[in-house]
Amino acid sequence: MVSTSAPTLRGWPPDTAWVTDPAAGEVLARQWADEHRPGRRVVATRTHSALYRGPGDVSARVSVRFDDGTGGGGADDGADGDGPASADTTLLVHERGGHLVVTAFPDDPELPTLAAVLSPGALGPVLADCLPGTYRAEVVHHPREGACVLRLDAVDDGRHRQAYAKVYPRASEASAAAGVLAAVGTTTLGGAGAEGVRLPGLLALSRPLHTTVLESLTPTAAEDGSPSTPVGPADAGRALRALHAHPPSGSLPGLTAARTVARARAEQDLVATEWPDVADAVDAPLTRATGVLEAGAAGPAVLSHGDFTPSQLTRLPLGLGLVDLDTLCLAEPATDLGRYLAYHDVRAAARGASPAAVAAHAAAFLDAYAAPSAPRAELDTRVRAHRQVNLALLALRATRRFKDARADLALTLLSTGHTTQGRTS
Repeated sequence: MVSTSAPTLRGWPPDTAWVTDPAAGEVLARQWADEHRPGRRVVATRTHSALYRGPGDVSARVSVRFDDGTGGGGADDGADGDGPASADTTLLVHERGGHLVVTAFPDDPELPTLAAVLSPGALGPVLADCLPGTYRAEVVHHPREGACVLRLDAVDDGRHRQAYAKVYPRASEASAAAGVLAAVGTTTLGGAGAEGVRLPGLLALSRPLHTTVLESLTPTAAEDGSPSTPVGPADAGRALRALHAHPPSGSLPGLTAARTVARARAEQDLVATEWPDVADAVDAPLTRATGVLEAGAAGPAVLSHGDFTPSQLTRLPLGLGLVDLDTLCLAEPATDLGRYLAYHDVRAAARGASPAAVAAHAAAFLDAYAAPSAPRAELDTRVRAHRQVNLALLALRATRRFKDARADLALTLLSTGHTTQGRTS
């Protein structure tokens, strides 16, 4: 790890301003290259993946391309798609109190075992039983916070096999992730075939490497190789119904509405230190939603995803696959339902869908779910409240990630508050 005070950056504005100025990232990249790639010429940079962590505390990434394209390995930033794929090196930059810490991927201070896991053959002993043979590890998602996801491709006796690894900041987090998968007690929900939902099975756990290895759920594709039909809202409703109907065979953490609201309030307090107008904008809708959740009955706790969004589902040759299960918990049904709708509605609005189309998709999702566990009107009321809380969270977290367009969409939907109310109870 390289620590530098980066003296030529001292003239830049304090706190967050440098992460939105491409010139600052270029200066930083050239400083780093002078020390670590002497004689190499920086030809392009891009500053991206910024994250506000608190007053005077911000991180970002600077993707760097050198003159002959041999600078080293870059980091794939995953689903955000805001890091150039042609980068030779990705610098991980964290400024706290005016002091910069700069490392080059995969030397990530927040994932202390990532570089070791990516070294050739490091996972060989872990994979001996589940994925024998020579393998190649490729980063598919290196998030700002949390676990890094790797795809593992192995060849054994001429057969191609695939798995995924998740590298966590701490050994305890890897163990907890393995524990929640074990607590479910199955990898198939709702029966086999087209109506079934597959969960990735746990193949291995390495506490020393802070890593779990998971079964690959390979999406289906059309005969011409193009992607299959996207997973729609009705598919998501049926998948969630299967998850909620499954009785876990082990203990899982609980997630209450009060805890979800507390997360939103903590984000609001953090955002208020830099963007008080955004914090003020979410306050009234969040207060109204909180009042609804406090006044009504939550209903029975069921096996819940805890982070159920459209991106967690994939279409398989038979049925659907449900991934990113670290957040599995016991919660009221409206927790997953409301979160899905918040993310679905923002995504649909970003693609230009009309309010009527967004409302129709929401109705299809809820109708496909159609759980009899609570009176329909009561369930719908709590779903709308959870949707509002999650729209507030979306707006606040997008703001901390400097994604203004996404934050504005979430705030607009939060202020109107009627997307799911067009359906009949």
